[in-house]
Amino acid sequence: STVLRKCIDNMLLHVVLIEADMKRLLADCIFAAHVFLRGSSYPHVSFRDIAHCVTVFRRFFIEHLEPELGLPVRDCILGAVATTYATKLPEAEREGFYAALPFGKDGLGVFEAVQHKVVGHIPVAQDVVMNAALRENVYMMVVGVVLRIPVFVVGPPGTSKSLSKTVVSVSMQGEASASPLFRRFPAVQMKVMQCSPHTQTAALEEHFRTCAETPDGVVVLE
Repeated sequence: STVLRKCIDNMLLHVVLIEADMKRLLADCIFAAHVFLRGSSYPHVSFRDIAHCVTVFRRFFIEHLEPELGLPVRDCILGAVATTYATKLPEAEREGFYAALPFGKDGLGVFEAVQHKVVGHIPVAQDVVMNAALRENVYMMVVGVVLRIPVFVVGPPGTSKSLSKTVVSVSMQGEASASPLFRRFPAVQMKVMQCSPHTQTAALEEHFRTCAETPDGVVVLE
């Protein structure tokens, strides 16, 4: 626990845009989230997750959502921690996760409200229902694209995985985006590769190389 605390504090040294009490709250939330996941059905957490959480907080919430949406810093903290940790967990364990944070069980409602505010800036067709699965998929894809963090969207058929990819692709048009919030984000060109057990390493390398040569290219493996 002492090593974990020290690692978190060291990674927060460069977070200078918030007050000391908010920085302590962020550290406490990361610590509680990290400890909770270690004892959950998804115990695969490392110091890299701490770095990801700090990046999500600084470069997504503080740089974009706080000024554009007027999010309070407390909501930014909860949003960054939930984005990094809670989304790894199955629904059955999320209530316990939020109860372990300084926010208590109200944290779930705060994070859902954050998702609604981000996804609410996306125009969708009238026949598309923005249910909880689609909302979270779209939100996580947007975060991944903006921060260049890999995102794995996992779920059985009918959980809006393909639809969320389409929604993000249509919505993220850079300065041509319909929403002022999304004009802050990069444009994307999704390069999809259908994979199978027979997919070879050389084919994957070629796909990544081609995508890297494409302006705003984003690799999508299905």
